[in-house]
Amino acid sequence: MKAPHLWPRSWKYTTAAAGLAIVGYGSGRQLGTFQSNAAPVPSLASLPADPAVAAEGTPTASDAVTGASESVIEAQRKRIMGRLRSLEMVRRVVTSVRPHVDRAIEQPSIQGDLRKLAASSGMSVEKYKEYFKGKQEADLLLESGGDPNARSIADAIGVAQYLAGTGRQCGLKINVGASEALSREIAQLERKIEWLEAQPVVWTRAVPSGLKGVVPTVPEAEVVAASADASLLPAPSAENVTAPAGEWTRDQWLAYRKSQRQKLVLRRRAVDERYDPAKAITAQTRYLVKLTRRYGGVDWALQAYHGGEGGANRTIRLYSEAAGRRTLLASRGTSIPGQSRLSYAELYRGVTPTATPGAFSYLFGRSDDHRYYWWKVLMAERALNLYRKDPKEFERQWQELQPGMNADAAYYPDPEPLQFANNAALREAYLNGTLVAFPRNAPALGLRTDNLAALDPGSTSLHKGLRPEAMGALLRVAHLYRSFGGKETLSVVSMVQSNAYRSLWKQRYPDPPLPEGVPRDPEFHSTGLVFQIKRPSRDWDRKVLEYAMGRLYDTLRISWRPTSAGGSRGYHLVVNPEFKTEMAAYYQKAVR
Repeated sequence: MKAPHLWPRSWKYTTAAAGLAIVGYGSGRQLGTFQSNAAPVPSLASLPADPAVAAEGTPTASDAVTGASESVIEAQRKRIMGRLRSLEMVRRVVTSVRPHVDRAIEQPSIQGDLRKLAASSGMSVEKYKEYFKGKQEADLLLESGGDPNARSIADAIGVAQYLAGTGRQCGLKINVGASEALSREIAQLERKIEWLEAQPVVWTRAVPSGLKGVVPTVPEAEVVAASADASLLPAPSAENVTAPAGEWTRDQWLAYRKSQRQKLVLRRRAVDERYDPAKAITAQTRYLVKLTRRYGGVDWALQAYHGGEGGANRTIRLYSEAAGRRTLLASRGTSIPGQSRLSYAELYRGVTPTATPGAFSYLFGRSDDHRYYWWKVLMAERALNLYRKDPKEFERQWQELQPGMNADAAYYPDPEPLQFANNAALREAYLNGTLVAFPRNAPALGLRTDNLAALDPGSTSLHKGLRPEAMGALLRVAHLYRSFGGKETLSVVSMVQSNAYRSLWKQRYPDPPLPEGVPRDPEFHSTGLVFQIKRPSRDWDRKVLEYAMGRLYDTLRISWRPTSAGGSRGYHLVVNPEFKTEMAAYYQKAVR
């Protein structure tokens, strides 16, 4: 099966504007084979210049999606569209959440602010409202998947994910004690519902005397009013089941329990309006309009909403001080001489470890969810628009992204032909150039290997290589890391492994069980296309490494994720097959 395109072909080769042009070095030689006949590898200073470093310039401030921004947005496609429940969540937001957003934007109290925002943006009021609603709808998809009953581990509640204090500040009525008590009752009912759903369709049980005469149905209007989620309705039985007199079928019991749950859900919404999607979205709209007036754009408004106003303010201040500019903030949309609005896109492209170390350290000290939030919003907006325009095409792309699996599986849907069975297969791969060995002067490049074949030390040399494109990605990460000030030598803790070795590994470190319905990733360690780098011990070097990997991720060359395989914290990287030629050419140029 052909690897899916994770972005439109129309701009696949236009990412030179993002700072990484296609490298057309040609096929070159296959060097670094298992027999140690590799040519000497040059030092870091003599490696080919990387356009990602050379392109560090001062971008212009703009909210427009530039060529540089385009690839950063598309890099989020797998994260947004390729999740296990992406189809369900996008469908729910389009059908159930968007009507609340459409109504909320028309509330009288914010019309004056919207007119001023529209004027400052050069749009008509109606066009600006559509622009604003698209971003807000995307935010709601990211915050909760459109689930009015969502609850985060930080106790952010509802479709808009309010903490209690913020919700009250935005005008919501919140009785935490009453809400928690009802949540416990709802949880008990949900356990009963889960048990019933596990029973065979022919299951029946006697009806208690207190329920004689009750018709076990869930009124559809009540369900829609309570949650706008058709999943709360009992699924139709595959068989026509009739219970004996005095008993209910499984589906009748399910309908009764779900009806009980819905009554509790409505009661909870009355005491905690964070759970009420109409009121929560109306309050969120007022708050986002206020933030947009303050920051001058919805990009920073959403950064502040998601990660806190304090975090947004500090990021802007640190960057502005380093860049030597005065930035428009808290201006209420008025013009202040000598100040200009700093877009999030400009800051994101301008923050580097060398040019803006304070802003860089703060931004990369937060989770990558904060760094990428604006780009996720833009990708989520595209996903919602695609579903609205063509649901079947959305579902096709969702399936192509291997929902629930990592980027490895989306890049390489059929990895089995790429796997190496055993040590003999690895030896043959080095001989014919399918695999290339780790550079012999790796210390000069800031690289070393660490415990590559702990379960089979005698075969370490066979596990010390990758396919040329993956080796090119590794060298490129190392080059960027050193170029932007990384000091600690990077430890590569996993390279190619045979299927036989992976069997030994899984005996020692069994895969954890997955929840029902969650697919397990195929084996990629034995393909030579993935590798793992140990997390640096120094926090600054950790940030610089994540920045280096991010530069390649943002231009679609690789995907990476944190890992703790074997108890060691680090990063798992996979090379994008669409850039196989470029990455292999980088390796070939580097070893000449």
